[in-house]
Amino acid sequence: MVSMLGKIDLQYYHECCYIAGMWGWIDIEGNEIIAPKYVYATNFDGDYAIVCKGQWTIDNQGKYWCKNEQWGVIDKNENEIVPLKYDDEIHFLSEDKVAVKNGHYEKDTWIEGTLRIFDIKLGKEIFEIEEGTLKYSEYKDEYITICNERENESEVYVYDFRENKYLFKGEGYEDIEIIGRDKFKLEK
Repeated sequence: MVSMLGKIDLQYYHECCYIAGMWGWIDIEGNEIIAPKYVYATNFDGDYAIVCKGQWTIDNQGKYWCKNEQWGVIDKNENEIVPLKYDDEIHFLSEDKVAVKNGHYEKDTWIEGTLRIFDIKLGKEIFEIEEGTLKYSEYKDEYITICNERENESEVYVYDFRENKYLFKGEGYEDIEIIGRDKFKLEK
C-alpha cells in the first residue's frame, strides 16, 4: 500500500510465526520507521492510523483468524491516541474524529455494545452510548445521529461535535435522519 506521508511512504507486510503477517511502515529508502507488530493497520490518514494488536491463530480448516484483538489509533511516533484496548470496529468519521464500537453483530444489528467517539486531536473520548442495541448511526456535517434500543424502547440522539453537546435525546422514536444544517427528521 502506498501512502503519501512525507518520510513514511509505504506500509509493508512480513511473515510472523509461519502463520500470518504483521504490519509496519518503512520510509522511501526502505528504512524501518515503525516495526511490523500490528495484525492490522491502515495507511496514515493525516497523522493517524488505525491499528490492531493481537495473536494470529489457525483454525481446523486452515484459515487464519486473530484472537485477543486490541484496536486503537496511533500517530506517526507510535503514541497511542486512542488506547489499543478495544475489541472491535474503529473507523474515521473525519480527520479528527474516530468511532469505536465494542460488542457484537447479530443480523446486521449491533448488540449489547458501546459506541464511543474520540477526538484524536484532543486525545480524548468526547461521546459514549452504552448498553442496548445500536440500530444505526449516521455522521454528517459535525453531527452524529443514533438510534438505540433498550428493553423494547427506542431512543434517538443527535450530538453536535461543534458545540460538544446533545441537541436532542428522545424516547419512543423509530428513526432520525439529518436533512440539513441543524435540521432533523424524526419518525415515531
